[in-house]
Amino acid sequence: MRRRGSSVSDNKGRRSRAGSITSTTSAGTATIDSIVLEELKPRARSKSLGELDQVVNAQVTKPVMYPFSGAEKEALWSQYTQDYESGCIVNIDDQWVIDKATSQEVLEFQNYLRYNYEENKQFLKETNAIIQDLNKLLVIGDQVTLQTVDFQKKSTQLIVEIEQLNRLHENISSNLTLFESLDPIVQTLNTSSSGSIVAKDSFRHDILEELDRCLIFVHDPKHSTFKEIGIYKHRFKQCMIRALTLVKNYITTAIRDLEAELQLKITEKKKEQGMVSASISVMVDAFVYIQFEEDAAKYTGLFEELYARAVKTQDQEYLGLLNDCYNQYFRSRSNLLSSIVQQHISAQDTSKDCIQLAQSNISYFIKLMEREYDIFKRLFFLAPQKCNNEVDNSTNLLSLSKWFEELLDPLYYLLRNKIIREKSISELCELISILQNYYDVEEFDTSEQADESDMYHHDAPLQEKIQLGELFRPILEDAQTRLVFRVQVYVDQYIVSYKKTGRELTIGHRRKINVADPIAEEPLPQPDGELRGDSIFSLDNTALAPQNLEFVYPPIVNAVQLLMKIYQLLNPSVFDDLANAVVHLSILSLHTNFGNVPGVESKLYEIKNLMFLREYISTFEIEHARRETNLDFSGIKKMFNRFMRGDNTKETIDTNFSAANAVNPEQNRFMNLLLGSVPRVVNDYVDCRYEIQMALRNAVHEFIDESAKPFTKPLELYPKQSLRNVMDKFMRTLKNELPRLKPRILMYLNDEKILSFLLDGIQETVMKAYEQFYSRAEEEKSQDIEHLVDVDVVISLWADQVSEMISLDDPELDLDVYSDDEQLMSENGDVSNLNLNSLR
Repeated sequence: MRRRGSSVSDNKGRRSRAGSITSTTSAGTATIDSIVLEELKPRARSKSLGELDQVVNAQVTKPVMYPFSGAEKEALWSQYTQDYESGCIVNIDDQWVIDKATSQEVLEFQNYLRYNYEENKQFLKETNAIIQDLNKLLVIGDQVTLQTVDFQKKSTQLIVEIEQLNRLHENISSNLTLFESLDPIVQTLNTSSSGSIVAKDSFRHDILEELDRCLIFVHDPKHSTFKEIGIYKHRFKQCMIRALTLVKNYITTAIRDLEAELQLKITEKKKEQGMVSASISVMVDAFVYIQFEEDAAKYTGLFEELYARAVKTQDQEYLGLLNDCYNQYFRSRSNLLSSIVQQHISAQDTSKDCIQLAQSNISYFIKLMEREYDIFKRLFFLAPQKCNNEVDNSTNLLSLSKWFEELLDPLYYLLRNKIIREKSISELCELISILQNYYDVEEFDTSEQADESDMYHHDAPLQEKIQLGELFRPILEDAQTRLVFRVQVYVDQYIVSYKKTGRELTIGHRRKINVADPIAEEPLPQPDGELRGDSIFSLDNTALAPQNLEFVYPPIVNAVQLLMKIYQLLNPSVFDDLANAVVHLSILSLHTNFGNVPGVESKLYEIKNLMFLREYISTFEIEHARRETNLDFSGIKKMFNRFMRGDNTKETIDTNFSAANAVNPEQNRFMNLLLGSVPRVVNDYVDCRYEIQMALRNAVHEFIDESAKPFTKPLELYPKQSLRNVMDKFMRTLKNELPRLKPRILMYLNDEKILSFLLDGIQETVMKAYEQFYSRAEEEKSQDIEHLVDVDVVISLWADQVSEMISLDDPELDLDVYSDDEQLMSENGDVSNLNLNSLR
């Protein structure tokens, strides 16, 4: 019979009491060793394969409480049990309550606990089994992961290799495509019997552009290691040359046929009856320009293909083909224009003066070049959008400029024949000035995009397109050469060959212009004050005015007018050389005609003319010195003088003219003398400004010496005459002659500063001579020593005389003080740019 509240049946009937309920209940209780052992069992976690194997195979061989002692075990057990709210130790009250309870309830509760224990133990066992299975699965998963990573690495490497192989395959395919295209191109070029193939669009796309890609590929440095790449470079280039040759042949043949067709039409039209000259001219103009441009425009695209490749690569073979096209075009144009140009040249009147003939023909040929430029530009020039840093129209412009030089050959011959017969320096100067104006136009710059676009405007003048100055250079050089020759003739005729007339210093003489002088007829302009630089003298007075040139030396006036006329018309070095030579010859002519003429007036005349010359020469920018190369024969003269005028005794001859002495070379007097007599080449550099300065300085010194002679001449009479007589003559001369210096100087040099300077120079020379006289007289201790005037007194008397003379504003001129054969002029001379400090 089952008890109420019982959950477990008693199969044995009666239960024997085996100890107390406490001990019975605690029989199924887990010990600390078992609990700790359970806690120390391995947990399930993800580890590597090796670690998992070690955990799975691990065996617990030692007690959990090892190596603790008994007391330590009790302490650990007490600490463990105290962690729970109800400990395993039952106190007395609880024990009493338990004993009081019925045994059946206790047993049922015990069975219930045992059942729960078994179930939990089974759950724990199953859980441990599951954990072991999971650990094994984790180990297997780690192994799979490692194998998957290795597989992924190998797969990635294989993918990269496959991609590389794919790219290599694509590159090889594309490269082989370029190389394989060679054979079809060669076959097409070799089998083309006529040049009409170049007119097809397929020729441009399938051959020219394909060859461009192939040439770029084989010339790429990255592909320089390809096998037989050099052979393919040569073959591709030969194909391109062959293709461009077909283009060249097609263009040249077409232009040649077009020329022949137009020539035939022109000839036929001229043979028709009823054609007047004006109608023929219009018809020829229409054929040569309008029809030619329309028919040749169809070849512009082919020419651009040839031009772009030749200019971009700058290959000589490509450029040769391009030049062949240029030459055929220019040859055809020259043939079509030859009759027109020849008709114009034949109609020219060569009796016209050089300027009119040059202007009319230059204008005609400029218009002709403008029309030719327009046609050439429409046919051959690249559009602005097709130009870049590598390809532009500079080659077209250069070729066109060269052909324009050939086109202007009739103009060169016509004007050259006129120029070489021209004798007028003025005409030559004007012609050179006209030609030089073409150099003043700003040069066309093809490197700037703005200028490149402006070049396509037809309204722009030809000077902005073509450098006309370079085209007219042969004419300019001929004119300059002729001008230099005429200048030399003029210098020889009017400067070097000039002889004084004897009236240059005559009062009332006026400089009369030679009728045959082509330059002296023109007025002489006033020199530019800014170009003359700083000077202590100015030209505010009218003494140097061009209309007051009556008493200027004619060759000097001619030289100044000549240099001013040709200034900036010749090459600077040529002009500098001519200026130095002209100035030198002018000074030489002045010195030859007046250097030996006695009298103060001739020296003042020289000073005036030299100052006039320097005034104008200083306005020229002369940078180069003239080089003179001469042979020096002074050694022969010395040898001759030594032999003829020396001691001609036998001993002297033996000493000076003995054989060579090899032991002591210094005793070889004859050999040294012989070597010294060899003519030497001497190079002298002459600067005209310095030459004028030196000539002016010498003229001033000569004037001072000449003016001082009347004062020093009485002093030279001592001691032939008595000291008293000498002093009387000196003081009388000082009183009479000194006031007469001012009017003499002012007649030629109307300037107070120059007057003071020259008087100071005369005073210095006279006082120096008087000091020597005074010292000599004191040494001799003459009995007339009391008549000797002290130097300071003479200087004071001289100063008083000069002050009194200068203070007179308008001194009267006594003509009787001068010699009868020397008349004074009534007007002033040149007081230009005299530097007093350099003349002192």
